[in-house]
Amino acid sequence: ETDEGRDGTDEDLACTKIKLTDFGIAKMLSPGVFTTTSIQMGTPYYMAPEQKTDAATVDKRADIYASGVVLFELLTLQNTIGPEMPSEINPSLPHEIDDVYRKAVVTSPDKRYLGIKDFSDDLNKIVVEDKRRIEEERSEEERKRAEDRERQQRVRKEQKPKEYNEGSVVKSREIRSSNFINRIFRAARLDAHLYEEVEADKTSMRQAMLVVILSGVAAGVGSISHGGHLGIVVGTVTALVGWYIWAFLTYLIGTKFLPEPQTKSDIGELLRTIGFASSPGLIRVFGIFPGAEKLVFPAASVWMIFAMVIAVRQALDYKGTWRAVIVCVIGWIVQIAILLTIFSFLKILPKPV
Repeated sequence: ETDEGRDGTDEDLACTKIKLTDFGIAKMLSPGVFTTTSIQMGTPYYMAPEQKTDAATVDKRADIYASGVVLFELLTLQNTIGPEMPSEINPSLPHEIDDVYRKAVVTSPDKRYLGIKDFSDDLNKIVVEDKRRIEEERSEEERKRAEDRERQQRVRKEQKPKEYNEGSVVKSREIRSSNFINRIFRAARLDAHLYEEVEADKTSMRQAMLVVILSGVAAGVGSISHGGHLGIVVGTVTALVGWYIWAFLTYLIGTKFLPEPQTKSDIGELLRTIGFASSPGLIRVFGIFPGAEKLVFPAASVWMIFAMVIAVRQALDYKGTWRAVIVCVIGWIVQIAILLTIFSFLKILPKPV
């Protein structure tokens, strides 16, 4: 901004940053009179109305007018000011820019900006707001594109013909079966990582239930000599009922009464880990052989106790084993009392083994 506005044109500006490169006609600070009344000085197209009639009476508001003209040229790429506003010529511009332009080139100097700072501040506000709006629109567009991609992927997936390959199906079943058997052996070996694995794997619930059922059937078969076929059914039902009760009691005791700071679990996790802890009970099927029952059943019970403690320790995220032992002891006592009550009510107490 010159000391007294006279001649700011677009030819006096250079980019990349806009800088004033030519002061045109500016007030000299040395003594003397360089401008007199009734004389026009400046480039006519950029001259404010008052500058065209009396150059001696103009002030810095004439520079505001010239800046408004330059602004119009930059925004519209036209070098002729007319009645149209910048946003009417360039629809991509925000309408707020029209108000700034209108105030800069208004005929009366008293209605213009008082200084270039006020003019610049209003322009900066529009730039900041427009940038925010563009970013919001871009984010919305990106979100819509992402949704469209997901929708197209779902459609392609649904429309893709399902290929049936008998060999691959059989192989897949073999892999799942091998994985299940491997988990049973790992659980029986008291592999702590196995219990962490099934704790996190929500799809292993059916496998855990199947282990409980197989363990119950094994107990019934191993004691069939005195329990009969009904003993198989009762043993299986008892195993399933005890599994659910035991998981609930362990959850209640371990998370509500005896938790550690890092303890975080749910009944589903305990059902899965405790279910696989029944794996050692599968050896009870060997009790069918004469004389083996008295050896196999106690060994299986002790083995299952160790597996159960590890399963509880891993599911409840305990750092040590003794707290898991305490939870198991309390849980077993309560569970036995509940089962005795249920079977006494139903009058189908299992025969002692």
